[in-house]
Amino acid sequence: MGTSEENKEIVRGFFAEVWNKGNFAYMDTLYTDDFQLNALWQNTSLGGSGTAAREEAKATIARWLDGFPDMHVTVEEQIAEGDFVASRHVAVGTQGKEFMGIPNTGKRGAVSGITINRIDGKQVAETWTCWDAAGMMMQLGIIPSPPRSGPPEDTDAAWAAQKQLVDSGTAEETKAVVRRFYQELWTEGRLEAADELFAPNFIGHAPGNGLTRGPEGVKALVGGWRDGVPDMTLEIHAQYAEGSRCATRFTGRGTHKGTWLGIPATGQEVSLSGIAITRVIDGQVVSDWGEFDVMGLLQQLGVVKRPGRPPAQ
Repeated sequence: MGTSEENKEIVRGFFAEVWNKGNFAYMDTLYTDDFQLNALWQNTSLGGSGTAAREEAKATIARWLDGFPDMHVTVEEQIAEGDFVASRHVAVGTQGKEFMGIPNTGKRGAVSGITINRIDGKQVAETWTCWDAAGMMMQLGIIPSPPRSGPPEDTDAAWAAQKQLVDSGTAEETKAVVRRFYQELWTEGRLEAADELFAPNFIGHAPGNGLTRGPEGVKALVGGWRDGVPDMTLEIHAQYAEGSRCATRFTGRGTHKGTWLGIPATGQEVSLSGIAITRVIDGQVVSDWGEFDVMGLLQQLGVVKRPGRPPAQ
């Protein structure tokens, strides 16, 4: 087993060689023979193991690089625990041709994501990945963006301020706080717990929602989701922590019984998979960057279809 830094470097090498250089042959030696791919996107063909998973991963990345020839991925932060590495990344590019059935818009956009890799020796044995595909579709004008209130957020400045905070606590303490807010707020709907669990200077990112600030912002965010899906439950599948930061892989489930993002209740049972990286200092959450499958949720509600695919019959 490699060290945490060695494992992080393996993952950074993947983004540098494959996404930024288009070196797909690199994947043939990077992945183990029984490599497993788990893409947390509803209604896609991504998944599987072995050669099929590796070739599917190649084909998917190739489609993105073909549609956005100048796309470049930057790894923003990484967390390593044991054999696992969680990486938050942002890909920026300009659409240069048709992409998954979407005519060329010539627009420049960014798609953020979080990927968890399990390292075996010097190879990648398993991957879970979630990208904000809905956010990119909104930037290209393919699907409408939710209404925003207030002035535009200075996202870079907000996250730069978070980096000045001094870490405290252990990895296990961090995991425990994260489990509490997933259970007490998201599953139980006890919004008042945000006053204890979230710092006054908290900053959060959720797809399509911009920045969330402070306990009141958390209450508004979770309350809005639970208004639409009042029986929501959230299941944690795995957590990996390094000091004050924790990566959590989860699935939310419930019934669309109320209006959500302007979409009237459908009565549809829905599920939503995702990954989040959370930072805890002195027992309170100071930042959270979540990536979850909003595109898949919109597909389940019948609002959008997968780009380049016919509507479900």
